[in-house]
Amino acid sequence: MRFLPFLIVAVWSSIQLSAQQPARLPENSAAEKFFNPADLMLFGAFYYPEQWDSSQWERDLDNMGKLGFDFTHFAEFAWAFLEPEEGKFDFSWLDHAVDLADKAGLKVIMCTPSECPPAWMGEKYPEIYLVGEDGRRKEHGIRAYASITNPVYRKFVRRITEELARHYGGDPRIMGWQLDNEPLAMPDYSPRPE
Repeated sequence: MRFLPFLIVAVWSSIQLSAQQPARLPENSAAEKFFNPADLMLFGAFYYPEQWDSSQWERDLDNMGKLGFDFTHFAEFAWAFLEPEEGKFDFSWLDHAVDLADKAGLKVIMCTPSECPPAWMGEKYPEIYLVGEDGRRKEHGIRAYASITNPVYRKFVRRITEELARHYGGDPRIMGWQLDNEPLAMPDYSPRPE
């Protein structure tokens, strides 16, 4: 228990340093000998603008910036909003969210939405879903129910990824890309692709 006060001070100091933008130490402080604030880890949080009324986005993103976050993730579960109909893409809402993130001082990690294919895809191409051990095909409603070996699904994943890259690839506000979200290794008893 002798180390508990030290631990509390260390954690509090880390929180205080990470809440500043950029982190600064007093000039000639002893702490400068141990670390450089520029080497501190960046902090971010996922945000799902498509799940909230757009009137709340600015408030939420501004608060993230005020709390000292450096970046946010967008679009990982938003395929139905990015491609509401087959081959028809809508990035206008996401453009607005990126604008607001930038205004709040946040960079964006753009995510591919491959874990959540839209309902229209499964209705038109049910073969994209996993087949369980019992031989029954999974249905829309749970993420990661798509068969990653299915050629139809893979074609759609490639297309949405290319569209996102075309639209945001040169945008300096995008600091990185997340290609998939926690890929799950769920058993798949689908017929082998030919």
